[in-house]
Amino acid sequence: MYYEVFQRGGLWYWHLKGGNNEIIANGEGYTAKSSALHAISLVKASQNAPVYER
Repeated sequence: MYYEVFQRGGLWYWHLKGGNNEIIANGEGYTAKSSALHAISLVKASQNAPVYER
């Protein structure tokens, strides 16, 4: 898996992609690249977060 960061329409986005290059998760549009990178770091740090069913 890998993260892809890109700019579109003046905003920065990220995708988490699997080994088959399919998008597993994505982020909202951020005005700063640093904000998109920060969001990626938050996702990476949440690997042990509990999963709740609604």
